Amino acid sequence: DGPDGAEAMLEVVLSASSPHALIEATPAWTETWGHAAGSPLAALCGEGTCAHTRGLIEEALRTGQTAAFRMLTYSANGSPILAAVEARPLAARAGAKDCGRASLLFVPESGHLAPVTVSIAPTSTASAAAAMAASLPWPEACKGLSLPDGRSFEWLFQNDPSLCGLPCIATEPRSPWRIVAVSPAWCDATGFTAAEAVGETCQLLQRPETCRIALAALRKACEERTPLVLRLLNQDRQGVAFCNFLRVAPVQRAGTSEPACLVGLMTREELVAVPGAEG
Repeated sequence: DGPDGAEAMLEVVLSASSPHALIEATPAWTETWGHAAGSPLAALCGEGTCAHTRGLIEEALRTGQTAAFRMLTYSANGSPILAAVEARPLAARAGAKDCGRASLLFVPESGHLAPVTVSIAPTSTASAAAAMAASLPWPEACKGLSLPDGRSFEWLFQNDPSLCGLPCIATEPRSPWRIVAVSPAWCDATGFTAAEAVGETCQLLQRPETCRIALAALRKACEERTPLVLRLLNQDRQGVAFCNFLRVAPVQRAGTSEPACLVGLMTREELVAVPGAEG
């Protein structure tokens, strides 16, 4: 069977193994991107594509994970298309064991081809802790997260080796996922104090342009209490936009299956102008 949904959907089926060759696509996707069957995922990428995001997409395809990102792609004629991209294993969508294939669902920004005006790059002031956070294997690193009885969420940030010294946030385990604790490094990265953040939701970081697909994937992971890695547009206390490379995981109360909280580990990546690009 072809990709799910109506023909108007911008969806493509790829091989889960490298080089992630295109197997089939909806007519609307083919009309927009124009890549032929057999083309590798690399054909959708170009000079302006963030290599880090591409690597995360490839990892999601290879490992059968669900992930959502904003990504600069390229059509067969070289036109840049800024799109929200959601990667999903086919088995998770069809209920069948088909680990050899995965789908990518695309939502172009503003519904049209977008010129290259910005690129994503790690901030020049990124700390060694932020670099270490970006290299953590997730969800492997979060499998052992638990909160001992009588310990605070701040204790978790200070003592768990997966989180110690890193920009972390803890929320309620259930909707609306109000913030219950933040680490000093998170405050440094966002500009919000603990007093300003605790009791609020993570909507204080969202912007009108924040990808809807990424937010939907994040909500689903929170509802199901499953680990998730994604990248989404956020803003700090001063309203400065940045890309948040976010890892989310549930934390259990020690010795039980009862959820204590959800933890988010962030890496701030700055938006920088592309030299010579038109605004």
